[in-house]
Amino acid sequence: MLSSLKDKIRQSGWLYRPIRVWRSRQQEQEYLALRNEYFQRMPTVSDQPPPLIRTTPPVARAADLRVYVIVSHDWEHRTLTPVLERDMNTVVFDYGDYIKQLGKNDTWRAELQRDMLDRFEKAHAEQPFDLVFAYGSYIHFEPETLKKMRSRGVPVALMWLDDKHTYLQSTKVTYPHGQKPLIGAVDVHLSNSIETLRWYRAEGAAAFYFPEGCNPELGSTWNEPKKYEITFVGKNYGARSWFIQELQKNGVPIECFGPGWKNGALSDDDMLRVFKQSWINLGFGGVAFSDQITCLKGRDFDVPAAGSAYLTTFDPELAWMFNIGQEVLCYRGVFDAVEVIRYYLQHKEKLEILAQAGRERCIRQHTWTQRLIDLTQWMGILETHGN
Repeated sequence: MLSSLKDKIRQSGWLYRPIRVWRSRQQEQEYLALRNEYFQRMPTVSDQPPPLIRTTPPVARAADLRVYVIVSHDWEHRTLTPVLERDMNTVVFDYGDYIKQLGKNDTWRAELQRDMLDRFEKAHAEQPFDLVFAYGSYIHFEPETLKKMRSRGVPVALMWLDDKHTYLQSTKVTYPHGQKPLIGAVDVHLSNSIETLRWYRAEGAAAFYFPEGCNPELGSTWNEPKKYEITFVGKNYGARSWFIQELQKNGVPIECFGPGWKNGALSDDDMLRVFKQSWINLGFGGVAFSDQITCLKGRDFDVPAAGSAYLTTFDPELAWMFNIGQEVLCYRGVFDAVEVIRYYLQHKEKLEILAQAGRERCIRQHTWTQRLIDLTQWMGILETHGN
């Protein structure tokens, strides 16, 4: 009963707005304190040398890279692992079923460490790995687990897309949490935020800028006629409900899909179909409750990769990935979002040109394979001109 009431409040834009604003201000104050602390400690951040000198010759081709990939069966199995399994020599360990046991028993985390290491040791004995590529946080990995992999002479790269707002171990939860507790356990931390690179480096850790990637093969042969003027696919939380209601008040014909919306959640295939069936796909670049703190999102790459027009919050780092106005569209608030939407729905030929340009950029620069190539070349694991 209470849980249902809370969900209704969260999904009511105006009713939830005072709570969201209060929580966003708390989040922003915590973030600014952390940002300022690390700026004082390291005011200058220059390009960082790679974290290790490889004692064996680098691998000549990306296809020959032997990678132990540790992920959950969430978005990773839609975009990340299919690309790496196709383009590299990979072994995938999925911890999705383990994390489902959070709150149900106290043994799942120890079992995860044991099974993850066991799979690594057996596969490494069959053919040595060149890299461990792990996605997760302190909740998923004990530092000793990652150190044991490194002790076998295999460098470990750790990625967590939420490190901008879950860097520290939270005092609000009882289970292990955060990225900072894992500093010292891996060779390099991968972050999709320029700002957080400073935090890792100030702690003496190697860090590499690693935005999300895409799988441009998804739905590439599907011929989906346009069905929607504008859509949003994603969970209803934070400022989203209020923002959508404001668009609707201004006559924007938007349809929303995902947990908390009337249309409900979509399968991966249906989500991709909605991307392709929409003249404009809406995105939100805010972090957790805040629309002032932004970071790159998986949707920033998934939608353009699908060959669809994308409109999202302006983020300076997004402008490093795409040509704003030519490959993707941006807004700074409801006012200009309404104006951009009205204009482009009256000029759909421009949306078609923009969508094609965004897809070409993704294929050229933003695949997950290219992300791993950039990383392993920087680390000296892969030859720079051997691809």
